Amino acid sequence: MRIKQMDGSIYDSRANENLRATVAEQAATIDYLAMMADIDIPAEDKNEMGGVDDE
Repeated sequence: MRIKQMDGSIYDSRANENLRATVAEQAATIDYLAMMADIDIPAEDKNEMGGVDDE
């Protein structure tokens, strides 16, 4: 089992978790709408756009 030490408050942790869930839900909705409209959305690499890989 992996245990992660908390960096901030529980409130901030939950807010960040909810934000990530909202973004994932929006991405799924966009993918679904693109599929239904027969639109090809190119996949982008997070590192290519200046993002940081958390893993």
